[in-house]
Amino acid sequence: MPLTNYIAQCSIRHALRRQLRRELPFLVALIVPDPENFDTYAAAARSILYSGFQRVSDAKESELISVPSDAQLDQLETRLSVFHALHRGVILFADETLISNESRLAVDCVMKLPRPVLGHMKAAVCRLLGEVPTDTQAAFLLDQPWERLTLAFHRNRSLEKSIKALKTHQSHDAGSIVPPPQPTIIHPTLHELHGYGPAKDWGLELARDIADFRAGNIPWEDVDRGVLLSGPPGSGKTTFARALAATCGMPLIAGSYAKWQAAGHLGDFLGSMRKEFAYASERTPAILFIDEVDSFQDRDKPDSSNSNYSRNVVNGLLECLDGAQARDGVVVIGACNNPEVLDPAIVRAGRLDRHIRIPLPDGQSRVAILRWHLKQPIEFDTPSFIEGTAAMTGADIEQVARNARRLARRDRRPVCGADVELSLPPRYLLPPEYLWAIAVHEAGHVLVARTLGSDMLTSVSIQDSVSMGNMVQTIGGAVFESSVLSRRTKSYYLGRIATLLGGMAAEHVLLGDFSDGAGVSKDSDLHIATTIATMVEGPLAMGSTLLSEGDIDPGGLAQLRYRYPDIQFRVEALLREQMDVAKEIVERHKEAVNRLALALMDRKTLSRDEVALIVGNVSCHAVA
Repeated sequence: MPLTNYIAQCSIRHALRRQLRRELPFLVALIVPDPENFDTYAAAARSILYSGFQRVSDAKESELISVPSDAQLDQLETRLSVFHALHRGVILFADETLISNESRLAVDCVMKLPRPVLGHMKAAVCRLLGEVPTDTQAAFLLDQPWERLTLAFHRNRSLEKSIKALKTHQSHDAGSIVPPPQPTIIHPTLHELHGYGPAKDWGLELARDIADFRAGNIPWEDVDRGVLLSGPPGSGKTTFARALAATCGMPLIAGSYAKWQAAGHLGDFLGSMRKEFAYASERTPAILFIDEVDSFQDRDKPDSSNSNYSRNVVNGLLECLDGAQARDGVVVIGACNNPEVLDPAIVRAGRLDRHIRIPLPDGQSRVAILRWHLKQPIEFDTPSFIEGTAAMTGADIEQVARNARRLARRDRRPVCGADVELSLPPRYLLPPEYLWAIAVHEAGHVLVARTLGSDMLTSVSIQDSVSMGNMVQTIGGAVFESSVLSRRTKSYYLGRIATLLGGMAAEHVLLGDFSDGAGVSKDSDLHIATTIATMVEGPLAMGSTLLSEGDIDPGGLAQLRYRYPDIQFRVEALLREQMDVAKEIVERHKEAVNRLALALMDRKTLSRDEVALIVGNVSCHAVA
């Protein structure tokens, strides 16, 4: 067996160590770290599956399904149905983008195989030759292409002779990390992306700067060194990084906290991270993409049982970002879902100092995303598609396109509009009493805002149906715009809090109680109102003290309430006070709330001018 097969086996056994140690059954999806070595990983997985597992007395059939490219996806779909009968099964993917929702549903978990580390190389050489290389020898072997390792190592040659052969017969680029070949999967450029807003604008500007840098027109100091991308899961942060690399003509090196941690203990973690940064530096100009960067959390947060470990890994990342070893020519992109938990030092000047949030795509952007993934011009019911995909991410739209192509492929014909419609998650009409509660809730926001004059209404809308396929449901919303030039006093912030609580107040006054939707997530009315109230009592010093404590980051504000119970009590009192204000306004304008709710039930969406006609003499006047 070639040395590289043993190396791949070490990586797979490390990923499955818990299952192998306890001889547990499992059905897993594994993503290889190097697509160019896919065949070797497949052979290693096959060797593990069909030899070591047969000792389990009650084992049913074991199976390996290899998916090196999208050409094998059809075959995968036909074999997924037998997975439930297996004792142990592995689906091996060359790229994470090949994993469909059906595959994720069939397996117990999805794991990225770790890149080989010193320990893997030592174990592999020992199994082949019975000799254990030193750290220096193992590091040298890790830098060699697998093709050369296969030729240099065999059982009739000692470790010393194998290494001597590698050094004697060096290729023209020996000693350097060989770039992987271009992937077979075609990724869009930034020009073909839709729904990315400011992120796309920044990326196109970066592409121009990179072109000027290569032409010698500007120094590297004039190029942005890093950016933090945040957004909900599936919003396309990884897709953006790939498209940016394609647009700039730069290699993309991908890393993550989990990937580096898989290398082993703390020293291995830091070594793996530094090696990735060094790898990017050798291929400049290059993009280093750090996924799940919010795993590098605040070192100073309380009640951390791993504070020393966290401090070391964050310090290690900061050293890589701007330490003694310069990273000229490397643009670092950090991506995460929860930027508020990041260690503040990571987003300071010179590091990931620009923060861009990727929003959910709007209706027209969702249509454009679908057309890109369908890869063929077709006609479909656009308004129905926009309504049926509300609150969907780019990844959700990609799944719709994949399902539509599958329906057409089964009938051996081109994709048509009916395929798109059948691929959308089914929508369910809301009961009239439920829809009325939503209309009352949104009307409450509008009436309180018009009375207090906090922010100006743009539009208000509700939806009469929901898609059960969406993790996030948007069934109503009032959109306000705030002037950046306005003077924001305490009354402004109190008005915002009361407006946010206006929906709950309207439900309470007209329906007797409010529902859980007002506080069920971090984007809910109550959560945002709590954040603003904490700002008033803390950093803004607009409460009972002039002491400005903490920052305006939601995570920092939550910790402020945790550390100082008196601030928590003041925030609670402020929220109750503004809830009473909102209730009084709704009670006073109950008829206007009813008229507005009825209009929403009838028309679903109302503009600012339409609202003004409906509510009549309810005018804006700020209160002190």
